[in-house]
Parts: sequence; C-alpha cells; structure tokens
Amino acid sequence: MHLLSNYTFLVEFSHALLFEKKVTDEIIPYINALKAIEKVSFYRLITEVETDGQNLSLQLYVNSENDFKAFEAVHKMKVLTMLDQHFAGQYVYFQSLLEAI
Repeated sequence: MHLLSNYTFLVEFSHALLFEKKVTDEIIPYINALKAIEKVSFYRLITEVETDGQNLSLQLYVNSENDFKAFEAVHKMKVLTMLDQHFAGQYVYFQSLLEAI
C-alpha cells in the first residue's frame, strides 16, 4: 500500500519566498534523511485562487500506514516547530492522507 501525506500551506505573500527557502533548504533534507519517507515533493499552486497568500504543497510518500504513523508520532511536530521558529502566525496548513488506487 502506497500512501501520500499531503500538507497544504497558505503562507502570507510577504513571507512566501522565505518559507519556500526554509522548506527547500532545511525541511526537505531533514525529511529525506528519514527511513519512513520514500519520497518528498514540494509544489507551488499556480492556479489563481483568491487568497491572501501563496499556496504550497509538501508531499510525503510512504510505503505503509506504519511508516506514516511513525512520521506522525516522532517527526511531524519537529517539522512544524522548525517552521514556527521563523513563521509562526504567518501560515496555516491542513493535511490530507491519500491512498494509491
């Protein structure tokens, strides 16, 4: 079973580029070092949506529900803490878990 854990962020425009850099330079290398995560992708939404910020998607591919649970239990809070150190109050996010068909 392949799963995709998708984190969609809405980041204030004034902080979007720095947020992207933080994710690219620090968050993705941290996640890539984890055995539970098979692959990481990072996307910027280019479809125009009327919001007050930039929409970004961080996608984590895992092989099993156990790998997902391991990430959630140990590493999710670390990732969010890394973001909050610089961007607390400048973004909101929601998470979706998807299963390959």
